Amino acid sequence: MNDVEIMQNLKHFKVLYVENDSFQMEQTITILSMYFKNITTATDGFEALNIFKKNTFDLIICDIFLPKISGTEFAQEVRELDKNIDFIFISSSTNINDFRKVIQIQAFDFLSKPYSFADLQDVLIKFGKKYIKDRTTIVEITTNIQYDILNHCIIIDDKRIDLTLKEQQLLQLATKNKKNVFTYEQISEALNYKEINMNSIKNIILRLRKKLSTDIFVNIKGLGYRIV
Repeated sequence: MNDVEIMQNLKHFKVLYVENDSFQMEQTITILSMYFKNITTATDGFEALNIFKKNTFDLIICDIFLPKISGTEFAQEVRELDKNIDFIFISSSTNINDFRKVIQIQAFDFLSKPYSFADLQDVLIKFGKKYIKDRTTIVEITTNIQYDILNHCIIIDDKRIDLTLKEQQLLQLATKNKKNVFTYEQISEALNYKEINMNSIKNIILRLRKKLSTDIFVNIKGLGYRIV
């Protein structure tokens, strides 16, 4: 797969871009829009965190120097909610402590300001190669039901059905544990609940059953659920 094909495969990925410099944001969005259809922006760390809690993203591109809370503080908060999402940090910082924080957060890459079109493109292609290698984009749940990870939807006999954020989070957990029971504790963590909320979990399961027009979830009493 060549570089052009790699970037075409990423066009439906959802990107959160956090930058408080309006000129830098405008320039970077021009480049990002060539590769991604879904780009959400924020101008400070607090705003970005609130956006992240209400949506799902595949990649976060974030400056270190942000108002209210820094880019690394924002990333640390995100890591409490999502251990796997990739970060690309951008900054003019030469402070060794900033680089240490980036390493601790396990960022995918770092771009130094000012960066060129080619610099950003190279990092995005590198991300695309890693992502396509590590992640299957279509997961088969049953013989006629699939979960599209990139587009965050269910495919039933070639018909696409949109999902809410909580439904996406639950299905992502379920598809990772197709042969195993996923516990109430795991479900609560995936849904970002501070404690187990049985009523909310049951309601999400019920909504998914209606959307799928079939029952793929089996309740294991006292433990959780598994996929049939």
